[in-house]
Amino acid sequence: MSILRVASEAGVSVATVSRAFNRPECVREETRRRVASAARRVDYRPNASARTLRTQRSRVLGVVLPTLLNPVFAECLQGIAEAAAAAGYSIVPMTTEYRLDDELRAAIALHAAGFELLRGRARGRRGEVELRLEPVGVLRVPGLAGVEL
Repeated sequence: MSILRVASEAGVSVATVSRAFNRPECVREETRRRVASAARRVDYRPNASARTLRTQRSRVLGVVLPTLLNPVFAECLQGIAEAAAAAGYSIVPMTTEYRLDDELRAAIALHAAGFELLRGRARGRRGEVELRLEPVGVLRVPGLAGVEL
């Protein structure tokens, strides 16, 4: 279902529907309710491709791990997937069989395909690990120019 149908159903412009979804603070509460109700009635689902083109953000995270055969990494991936889903992201995992040069190639391939890259920093003690994920600003590749993210 398209945003045009939501706008027609709610009796507002397409621009208002877009603002209601993307900048709700700019739309009156009553109008937001009408748009949300119309979206439910017509079973509206945002077009991920259109959102990616508009925002230049894929909301898909590339995750590079050495292996999934080690339960520690499989559990880590599960946690990343759950946290990503809760924040409205999807993930695409890649494994490198513990080869460092493959990690770099995987990161470059994921970035080239439009995925967002994160750098993880783990800390903790036995039985408890905190993983902080932060956006990678520039992927520096020895011998190549930086790949801006």
